[in-house]
Formats: sequence, C-alpha cells, structure tokens
Amino acid sequence: MTIDIAHFTPLQSFFGGLLIGAAVWVLLLFCGRVAAGD
Repeated sequence: MTIDIAHFTPLQSFFGGLLIGAAVWVLLLFCGRVAAGD
C-alpha cells in the first residue's frame, strides 16, 4: 500500500503538518536545552 498525498483531505494534511511541526519544535527545544547544558 503506497501513501498518496494527493488523496489526503485538507483536514488530514493540516493535522499531519501540525503534528510534524510540533514534533520538530519539541525536538529542537530539547536539543537546545541539552546544548545549553541545562
């Protein structure tokens, strides 16, 4: 089963992007704290 982005609904694309964005933001925040020696 292949994933076809074109078949996603706008709502699915929105939540998918939101989830990925949040995950990246948390990862960067965590790495920033570690780099700061906190």
